Amino acid sequence: MNGAAVANALLARAERLIEKAAVRGLEAEVYLEQGRGLDAEIEKGVLSGMNAHGSGGGAWRVIQDGRLGFAYFADDGKAIAALDAALVLSRLAPAKGFHFPAPSKATTLPSRWDGAIAEPDPAALLASAKALIAGAREAEPKLQVSGGGAGLSWGASALANTHGVRAADAATMAGASVSVILEEGESAISTGEMQSSHRFDLDPHAIGHKAGATARSLRSPKPARAGVADIIFRPEACMELVAGLAVAAATGDEAMRGKTMWSGKLGQAVANPALSILDDPLDPAALGAVAFDDEGAATRRIPIVEKGVLRNYLFDGWDAAEHKQASTASAVRGGWTARPTTDTHHLTVEGPSSDLDKLVAGVEEGFLVESVLGAHTANETTGEFSVTAPNVWRIHKGALAGAVSDIAIGSDLSTMLRNADGVSRERRRMDGASIPHIRVRGLDVSV
Repeated sequence: MNGAAVANALLARAERLIEKAAVRGLEAEVYLEQGRGLDAEIEKGVLSGMNAHGSGGGAWRVIQDGRLGFAYFADDGKAIAALDAALVLSRLAPAKGFHFPAPSKATTLPSRWDGAIAEPDPAALLASAKALIAGAREAEPKLQVSGGGAGLSWGASALANTHGVRAADAATMAGASVSVILEEGESAISTGEMQSSHRFDLDPHAIGHKAGATARSLRSPKPARAGVADIIFRPEACMELVAGLAVAAATGDEAMRGKTMWSGKLGQAVANPALSILDDPLDPAALGAVAFDDEGAATRRIPIVEKGVLRNYLFDGWDAAEHKQASTASAVRGGWTARPTTDTHHLTVEGPSSDLDKLVAGVEEGFLVESVLGAHTANETTGEFSVTAPNVWRIHKGALAGAVSDIAIGSDLSTMLRNADGVSRERRRMDGASIPHIRVRGLDVSV
């Protein structure tokens, strides 16, 4: 199975469907999606089974008298009925002055297709899942492997509109994850590890071993001290707390309505002058790199915060039309049954970088935080948050000094970005992001 052939076949279907809308004189867009996968699942320390899955379908958007209608369909035989339904629904929508984009030249990305994933060997997938378990138990024999698994999948999408946009893509993905629990008396340590790749090149034993080693390093936590402390956030926590809040603050529709902490602040300093946050969908090493967004607009590198200054709000075509702005090609769909919304494609954080060990060495007293709970409750208007960190290590005189009990961190996004003075060279590449550790000075910690 060839990725280009899969994408081209899907695009041919989209072209046949859009022609049926064009001959009726409609302004329309059709989006198609198809995918297959195979998972080997772990439950309570054993392989609990294999699961083959697949999905596919499409959606129309149609504009009539300036009004947008949307409807989706599960197979091409029902596509015209869905087009008619979208036309009916458009009559109920407000007129917004929105139009589908014209063709634009997209960057050609390297292939992200691996035949070993597209046509998986079940025995190799089972071996990967077993290696996850073995690696975790080798690192810490007393732990329980509570869940996780290995998975191989491929996905393709295609889009065509009556203005001449034609776009298609296909990629494979391998994933491996493991969750572990280490009981200590009446308490338990819970952690995990996961990695993904477009290639069948993951090391599941190493992934499991890392999860087990993390659990072991969190044993016998000592009480933490409250006060003001420097904190290094691991990529998982950084994604939740720093990157997640920044994207929410820069979402154009909300920002233009005065609903985020960055409303009205374009061109102003909002972070440490050395810090940048950007959407880089053309990074060839990205998981989820895309040459065009889910409205068919060519993507580009978009600096959100550039050397501390807020440079751009993010817009899909619909939000851009609403606020008389230009689209930043930031349309993202959550599947073929979903309308496109504004989001990032491949978020990354950049700044003064050094090895993680050197970031730690620069902290006299502080904490290394694995993850946070409660970031979703942050106030998007003010950027204020209060989160709990369950897995934490103390940093004392520039070195890790063992695990400590849970801490609570209270601050706001402005303070965090202003006080962030370093990021690690080590990065976690996840689907849709490449995130480093980030060091933040002087945050309020309670216990």
